[in-house]
Amino acid sequence: MKKLLFASCVVILFASIQSNTYAQRFKKKSKYSSAALIIGTSTYVGDLDPENSLVAPAIRFTRTHLGASLIQRMTPRISVRGNLTWSRIKGSDVAVNNQTDKEDHARYVRNLSFRNDIYTLDAEVVIDLFENRRGLERRVHYTPYGFFGIGGFYHNPKAQLGGEWVKLHPLGTEGQYMAGVGESAPYKKFQFEVPFGVGFRYKIGMVWDIAIDFTWHKTFTDYLDDVGGKYIDKANFEYNSQAYLLSDRSTELDIQEGNVNGVGKYTTSDGHVYVTGYGDSSGANRGDSKNRIDWYITPAIHLAYIFHPKVVCPKFRG
Repeated sequence: MKKLLFASCVVILFASIQSNTYAQRFKKKSKYSSAALIIGTSTYVGDLDPENSLVAPAIRFTRTHLGASLIQRMTPRISVRGNLTWSRIKGSDVAVNNQTDKEDHARYVRNLSFRNDIYTLDAEVVIDLFENRRGLERRVHYTPYGFFGIGGFYHNPKAQLGGEWVKLHPLGTEGQYMAGVGESAPYKKFQFEVPFGVGFRYKIGMVWDIAIDFTWHKTFTDYLDDVGGKYIDKANFEYNSQAYLLSDRSTELDIQEGNVNGVGKYTTSDGHVYVTGYGDSSGANRGDSKNRIDWYITPAIHLAYIFHPKVVCPKFRG
């Protein structure tokens, strides 16, 4: 993935330099604006994704991605666009892992799950491979393109308990609200992200374009799934509270005390058995210690309507 990102940056930089050569010749009347409807899917890469791949993430929990964008053509090759989108991501240990497989067993027994609605506002620079110096009517029929940008998003992961979706952030499932216990501070619901990707656009009419692109959203949080740190002693929670029940969900499974396929078990003073050793020989990790950043990926179709540039009539003097 790093090589792909590096290659994309080189192509985009080269295209930017080439585009500046023709910027002087790009007349003002050749610039145009458009608005697009975005319809696609969303997947996530994080602690509850067994694939943990930015190229081939687990697709079983692919969910909906919707939005709208505004695009402004700036030069023969460069446009800027702003996107407002909603993406739903989801994950479940039990649904994607096999309890009889040794590698999957630890995840299956962990039994965590979540759903998260992500509301994103970002700005991107879009660079076409084939330039357009001829304005709206004579624009190129198709072109591949690359893009990158910066944005922000709001999220609030939830888990289902007793048929109800419960917000996890205020519960502090890894001890975020307890001084000297677990995580030092709650994660933020407002976060920054860096979108980048590639796409292909096709002209389907005088004022209509259709495009498909794939966007990787690099975030700066490990808590899109509310999982990232370590287990804390459940005695820190009020017994039978939502935080007590959702901080470790292996209590819902029929497991025995002991050690099965490397998964440690611990019995509390009140008789509950829960996992203490996912992914860590010390028996502490709740999340994957190798994965410290969550991503979400949004392949989508963009249907764009182009606003015809205002025609400026010459002034006649009598």
